Amino acid sequence: MSGYDQVPEAARPFLGPTPSGKPVPVKVLRKDRLDWKEKVALIEIFKGMGFTLREMFRPRFTIQFPEEPFPRHPSVKGRPVLAKNPDGSIRCVSCGLCEFVCPARAITIDPGETSDPIQREPRDFQIDMLRCILCGMCEEACPEEAILMSDELLMATDARPKALHHLEDLLVPVEKLQERIDYTKRMYRKWNRPQS
Repeated sequence: MSGYDQVPEAARPFLGPTPSGKPVPVKVLRKDRLDWKEKVALIEIFKGMGFTLREMFRPRFTIQFPEEPFPRHPSVKGRPVLAKNPDGSIRCVSCGLCEFVCPARAITIDPGETSDPIQREPRDFQIDMLRCILCGMCEEACPEEAILMSDELLMATDARPKALHHLEDLLVPVEKLQERIDYTKRMYRKWNRPQS
């Protein structure tokens, strides 16, 4: 009987499989004692203090909100809005693509008919801002460039019903959204077919 067989099963080291079938004990290297540098930890303390001192004198990127406004850039994805044409008509044709593609199921469209036999427009268009995750997929799916992400980031409210935005709350003149429309055209150009 070998010395290995006398060791209890729970205390035996893992024996890896070998082609010959003979058990080969795995060696575990342990360092039980720390040397004096590791005990004192002065090197690590100086590294941490050096990093802190370097970062103290770099420029800060923090915005002092609400005294400083958020930076406005066309790439900002804020509250979704609906574009309204200069003649007062709504660009949305109630196709339902934005409602279908919304991962949070925040959009609900109630389609309505118009005097034009081909054209439709929404009777009601609702976005539940408590569910909206500001992903911009509705904007990407819209074939009419009717729903766009605005730069409005302050959407806090004190009551749940105020977070449900209806058609009247969402309408914005297209002139105010032109910068975002140009930005999305540049961004989504790679998916568009070239015009012949």
